[in-house]
Parts: sequence; structure tokens; C-alpha cells
Amino acid sequence: MKIGSKIVIFIAAVLISAVAFAAESAVKVSATGPSKSAPGKDVTIEVKFKVKEGYHIYGPGKIETGIPTEVSVQAPKGFKVKKTVYPKTVMYSALGETVPVFEHQGTIKVVLSSPSSAHGKQNFLVRVKTQACNDRSCLMPTTDEVKVSTNFQK
Repeated sequence: MKIGSKIVIFIAAVLISAVAFAAESAVKVSATGPSKSAPGKDVTIEVKFKVKEGYHIYGPGKIETGIPTEVSVQAPKGFKVKKTVYPKTVMYSALGETVPVFEHQGTIKVVLSSPSSAHGKQNFLVRVKTQACNDRSCLMPTTDEVKVSTNFQK
């Protein structure tokens, strides 16, 4: 077998291993909202995350060495995100750097204003971007999408 063929086989094996490793998610995400709400009232969507033992995800904001956790909501016309409240982070030190991270589990709250014209079932698409890392390496960043519905009645 030629050296070039051996290199191609080796690279293919490394890529397959990397894809299989990355497919093993270190973060589980879910989201819920109120089943009912009144038009014109604020709506709070709770985004829960659970981080696999031995891993962490980065807190929000600018971080030099990783991708910060970010939550966004695609909402129907007239709804606006008022604020996003992240849980308290812990400081994590590795490779000469100290960064804010989330470990274990937590809840992120997204507060939206609703228009007074909101009625019936309204659907929201919640996107949660994370990058899970341990003390040796980081997985590729992932974006989870979760659908949440709330029924608006006067």
C-alpha cells in the first residue's frame, strides 16, 4: 500500500472518530413556557440545561478561548425580548485562564413582552448555543432548537 493511501485512510479514521465523539452530546436542553397567558402581559420562557459530569459550558459575554452560551427566541410579530436572565456562573481555571462557566444544571429565563393583539396559540422557537468543554478539550459548538407554545386568551 502506498504512503499516500495510508495517510488518506488514517485521516478518514480520525474524522470518523471525531464525528462520533462530537455526536455524543455533553449538554441537554429543554424549554417551557406558560400554557396560557393574557394579551399584553409578559411571557417568561424557561430554558433548562443539564451539563454532563466533568464538562462545563461558558457563561454569557465575551470569552477569549471559547464560545459563550447564548439564548435567542424567534417570536411571532409584535413580541419582543425584554431581558434574558442567566443563572450565576462559577469561575473555572484551566490552561492559565479563569473564565465564568456553568456546571451541572441551570435555568435561563427569557422574558418577552406580548402585544395586546396576541390571541390563540403562539409558537416560539428557542435557540441555545453552547460549547461544552472539560479540563482537556472542547467539543464543537452546538445549537439546540426547542419549540414552545403559549395560548393567549382574554
